[in-house]
Amino acid sequence: MSEQVKVLLETEDFRFVIRGKISHNDMPDYRIQTKHPRFDVWRDSVLLDNGIQCSYAMEDLEYAKMLVGLPAYIKNE
Repeated sequence: MSEQVKVLLETEDFRFVIRGKISHNDMPDYRIQTKHPRFDVWRDSVLLDNGIQCSYAMEDLEYAKMLVGLPAYIKNE
């Protein structure tokens, strides 16, 4: 796999990237990255299945939170 990173979208909490191509099928390697709490570095949190899942996560940040394991879709009472 190539280590070239292309940033698709960067928000306060998440960064959506393509990190090269997957070697066995030559498709883009989509990932969600989160910032390390102490250091100013991004780290891979979720390896996405495909571009459609990445698009959904970029459109709906609550979905991205759910994929990462953060509380999401919290009902306001």
